[in-house]
Amino acid sequence: MPALVLVLLLLPFVSMTVIAHSAWLRKLAATHNRVTWPLGVAGLGCLVAGVVGVLSGRYALPLTILGGAVSGFSVFWVRRTDDSDDGDDWRRRTPSPKSPPPQPAGDGPIDWELFDRLRATWDGRPVHDAER
Repeated sequence: MPALVLVLLLLPFVSMTVIAHSAWLRKLAATHNRVTWPLGVAGLGCLVAGVVGVLSGRYALPLTILGGAVSGFSVFWVRRTDDSDDGDDWRRRTPSPKSPPPQPAGDGPIDWELFDRLRATWDGRPVHDAER
């Protein structure tokens, strides 16, 4: 039985190796990524559920093997096509346009008046006085 579990745990690695070395499977993963990536994640879930023992009955072993066979697709996704220069071309989701990225420090003069107003709201009793 431990040998079978070892073989089942090796299935995702064998699957992604086969996909990486097969031109038509790589093309399938690239052109239909919205289908193949979730299918790979679901296959990985079926594999884990089968190895852990969540699946039972006569369909447990076939679902586990099938899940391991398609789980290699969970490693492949396409590059982003938007023209952002944030240096992260492989991120699956793009940032929301509603929230602009925070500005790095040093992008202009420091507003000391705003700082003093905010500091006035932060000022309170010191921590060592609050403990007495």
